[in-house]
Amino acid sequence: MLAVVILVIIGTYFFFGSFLSVVLRYLINNKKTMYQGVRIVGISNIAYRLRGNYRSLAILAVMAATAITAFGTSLSLKYYVDQTHSVEFPYSFSYLSENETLQAEVLQIIRESEHELKAEVQLKYLDIPSAHITNDVWSTSGFIAVKYSDFAHVITTLNPKNAVKILEQAKPARLGAVTFIEAPGTIASVYRYTGSIVQMASHEFLIEDYLKAPLLGSGVNMPVLVMNDEDYTLLQADFAQHTFNGFLVEKAEGSLPLALKLRTLLPENSNFFAYAGAYQSSFRFIGLFFFLGGFMSIVFILATGSIMYFKLLSEGLADKEKYALLKKIGMTKDEIRRAVSTQVGLSLLLPLLLGIVHSLFAINVLKKFLNYNLLLPTLAAIAVFAFCYAVFFTATTKKFLQIIWEQR
Repeated sequence: MLAVVILVIIGTYFFFGSFLSVVLRYLINNKKTMYQGVRIVGISNIAYRLRGNYRSLAILAVMAATAITAFGTSLSLKYYVDQTHSVEFPYSFSYLSENETLQAEVLQIIRESEHELKAEVQLKYLDIPSAHITNDVWSTSGFIAVKYSDFAHVITTLNPKNAVKILEQAKPARLGAVTFIEAPGTIASVYRYTGSIVQMASHEFLIEDYLKAPLLGSGVNMPVLVMNDEDYTLLQADFAQHTFNGFLVEKAEGSLPLALKLRTLLPENSNFFAYAGAYQSSFRFIGLFFFLGGFMSIVFILATGSIMYFKLLSEGLADKEKYALLKKIGMTKDEIRRAVSTQVGLSLLLPLLLGIVHSLFAINVLKKFLNYNLLLPTLAAIAVFAFCYAVFFTATTKKFLQIIWEQR
């Protein structure tokens, strides 16, 4: 990762020090491009000062990339958590038990509470304590195996917004094939197990697909293999079967008193999970991360804008006499304003565009780790940064013109 950062900095340095000079020389020699309005004044000024400014422009581009990446990453993670919330916490309460009498008592307590019962799920699964995946260099602690028919029943009951797509993608195409459901709480993973072989006991299965889906939630924080009913029956002779019980209630965020009451009823080994407690700790962490990312972005935005602001104003002081001469030979006030806008705009726009390109590559790496589409938060981060730059452009252009008008 450090090598990539160093290469990005070196590439940015040579972009402004060499490549941009070639582009500007081409534009200056292109009469069709240059001899339109006052474009020649702004571009010639940039080309003239590039030799002394290219280091500053390279630093500003790297700072812009850092700011957009920091804000884009924090925004993307918040967006990711919001979008995958139903995968991490599909139930208000869950526990493991085959005891039907205990389940009836739990239901009675929930129905007597102020929280209306929205859905109830009971799912049988096989606990596979150890298995090996052919392309995973790390040891795997274990998996859970479920029938596709039971998986489909759970998804239909929970009814997530992409339920139809999940059911289509998770369905094994044939015997001996399984679908890998990522464990809840997995934020980033370098492995995509599609096409790998999973070996358990004396059986081997081909992983056909890999996806996120609400199933057991954080109450049973393990990856799941969805398989055909016939394959599941075959494995029952080798692995222990357990029963998962999940309940979804209204106003789950405020259901902590109900959770405490259920906790006293259920045995210690029931693996009881309550959404109310997990909700607070999870969002506290994401809130802190989002704050730190936003704070870093603000610092870099202000630093980038301030450096460019004072750099351009120093150029304005140096160009006072040039613009005074242009005014004497007939250049109007409006033409001077457009020439200054071109000069200031390009000086701000070039580092911004290169910074956006750098940040897009960085966020694309995050997208691959999360296995999630981050287009919306990425565009939002770029839009916020572009708006801040527009404010700096307006303020800088106004002050630049004030310096020039003082010449009169």
